[in-house]
Amino acid sequence: APYLKRPLYYGFDALAWHRDMVRERRVKLKKAAEIVYGKALRLCFQVLKDAVTHVKSRQDEASGVLKRFAAMFGARIQAGMFVQWRRVAKQKKAALLMARRRRLQRSIAAWTDGIMEILLLFRQVGVKCAHILALLTGQKVQECF
Repeated sequence: APYLKRPLYYGFDALAWHRDMVRERRVKLKKAAEIVYGKALRLCFQVLKDAVTHVKSRQDEASGVLKRFAAMFGARIQAGMFVQWRRVAKQKKAALLMARRRRLQRSIAAWTDGIMEILLLFRQVGVKCAHILALLTGQKVQECF
């Protein structure tokens, strides 16, 4: 290597050495952690496995009793649920019918109010225009109306 570029070569060599050293240190640290914590982890997983098998065996024991209970009361529960559903459906249907009736009554009331206003307006026009109609003769009345 040329004399002036030697520090640059030394710097890159040191950088590569440092990288390799960090990589080795990381690998050694992982191995040490596996050795230290591996026993504890294995013990934790063994306890977890034992607990799961215990719970599963208890669940199997309980399921036999529960199957008989469900078979005994299942039909009664289903019938009760059907009765409740039917009651709710009837109440919902009644509420919908009542709402329809109210809307119909309100629309009829609004229509009759509008008709009454129109009839009142015709009556007021007839009262105000009565003296003009009295002045007109028969043929003029027929032409106007």
